[in-house]
Amino acid sequence: MSDAIRLSLTPDQVCALNNALRREIEIQRRLIGDTSQIGVQEYVKHLSTALEVVTKSWERAFGFTVEKINK
Repeated sequence: MSDAIRLSLTPDQVCALNNALRREIEIQRRLIGDTSQIGVQEYVKHLSTALEVVTKSWERAFGFTVEKINK
């Protein structure tokens, strides 16, 4: 899908979304070797792309870099 949508989030919601995406990526990466799980790599790819968008939006909106967020 290439159609973008625009969300309006508070700073706290952006942080929560960022953290949730990171946790889900970690969980799913553990399942990559599990042959009973289908499509995990593709799902992780989509999650990672979403995380990049959220992080870039945070940087643009609030002037913080990833390094400052993670400290």
